[in-house]
Amino acid sequence: MNSALGWISIGLSILWPLALLLGRNWIKARIESSVRHGFELKIEAVRSELRANEEKIRSQLREKEQEISTLRQTVLNGTANRQSLFDKRRFEAVEKVWASVNDYSKLLWVSSTIAIMKVEAVAAEASDPKMQRVLAAMGQNPPDLKDLQDAKNERPFLSETAWAYYSAYTSILVGNYTVFKILQTGVSDPLRFINRDGNKEILKAALPHQVGYIEKYGAQGYHHLLGEIQSLLLAELINMLNGKETDRERVENARGLLKVIQRTEDERGQTEHVAAAV
Repeated sequence: MNSALGWISIGLSILWPLALLLGRNWIKARIESSVRHGFELKIEAVRSELRANEEKIRSQLREKEQEISTLRQTVLNGTANRQSLFDKRRFEAVEKVWASVNDYSKLLWVSSTIAIMKVEAVAAEASDPKMQRVLAAMGQNPPDLKDLQDAKNERPFLSETAWAYYSAYTSILVGNYTVFKILQTGVSDPLRFINRDGNKEILKAALPHQVGYIEKYGAQGYHHLLGEIQSLLLAELINMLNGKETDRERVENARGLLKVIQRTEDERGQTEHVAAAV
């Protein structure tokens, strides 16, 4: 009995540590397995969330790309439409300007009359009834400037060069017309209200190569240069229709010409105001 108990005691002393070791290893393995499983679940959840976020980002990127593409196409279409509308409006402007030039041709006979007239001599006798009858006969049914077709509203759609030539052409005609109308009023000393230097400066700025001619023939030669300005205007309008850009030098010349025209018309307006008050 004692022997059996001894063996049991020996067995227990050997098996108990072994059981503890095995149990500890089993518990450790269970804990590690549980922790690994939980970690793997969390990793998988994170991966799943990342995949979902990635797909969401890709979807948002596709939407943004579509929006950008739509916006780009809209802008391009809008630009093309605006350009098309602008081109159409520019063509209309060219047509209206040339129609205005043709309408202002009604003043050419007045301009040609002034070209051959001794303005100073006529002005000296302008208040004489006989001279008034002559002037009335020369200028029966003169056109009213208000009835002439103007193209001022077309300026935004014209090149600076085209507008400058148009303004020079019409300004010279109106200047000569104004001289004739002042003489027709019969006011004494009409030269007080006549200043032909404006037309001279406009012609010099518009046709710098004709300065010698202008100085030689003076006011009597102004009318004969109108045809050249009209030709330059026509050439510029054709360039506009063909989409040709005006070179920088001509643009600068056009700007200088417009300044001269503006100054001349301002002075002419002041003179007309004074004449109307007399």
